[in-house]
Amino acid sequence: MGLNLYLILLVYYTIGALLVFKSNKNQEASKRKQNWIKYFSYLLIMTSLFTAILINPVIFQYICVLIIVSGLIEIICNLIKKREFILGILTIAIYLIISFGFYRFSSLNQNLLFFTLAIVTVFDSFSQLAGQVFGKRKLFPKISPNKTIEGLIGGLIASMLTALLIFRLLELSLFQSLFYGFGTASFAFIGDILSSLCKRKLNIKDFSNILPGQGGIIDRFDSLMLGAIFMLLITNLNV
Repeated sequence: MGLNLYLILLVYYTIGALLVFKSNKNQEASKRKQNWIKYFSYLLIMTSLFTAILINPVIFQYICVLIIVSGLIEIICNLIKKREFILGILTIAIYLIISFGFYRFSSLNQNLLFFTLAIVTVFDSFSQLAGQVFGKRKLFPKISPNKTIEGLIGGLIASMLTALLIFRLLELSLFQSLFYGFGTASFAFIGDILSSLCKRKLNIKDFSNILPGQGGIIDRFDSLMLGAIFMLLITNLNV
């Protein structure tokens, strides 16, 4: 099941590569290189997460702990550097609450882990690519200047199509899959905006540069952490 799901995602990655190629046509060489590094590093990261869940979900749980700890270190380092102590207390408190939910999510059954990761992967990829190719109208220019209405719509459409494609693989009803898909993608978007808001307050571009083309751990996993919160809430409510 997990392998079949990943094969579907590979089709999306192929479409994504074509969109990267299209968006690169009018870009400078340095920008084209940066876009390809970002694309392939994201592919490697998400493939690693899918493989961990497929081999043994406990491995994925350990990776989630590593993500949480690394993200906390990034936040603390930036807060110390910027001397933002009041903002720091609030930021760390919110992050720890989200992290607790993310850790609990990591112990859900394999199907729900696969579903959440698939939807977040598709939403992340296609919201960015649709924004690069079609984006004209800014969503929150003061918080996240690169976010566009077209990008958000593109990401949501791709997420819903994915939910339609995979609901039988994951033994969900059609309604459940569409509802879970829309909710997970929406929370993923909220996670990205919260991360951008924090960066604006700290006046930084990325939380770190540890991941080539991606920035820091939080820059890469903010949407997954919030998407996971939605799935955890829905699971606990037995919807």
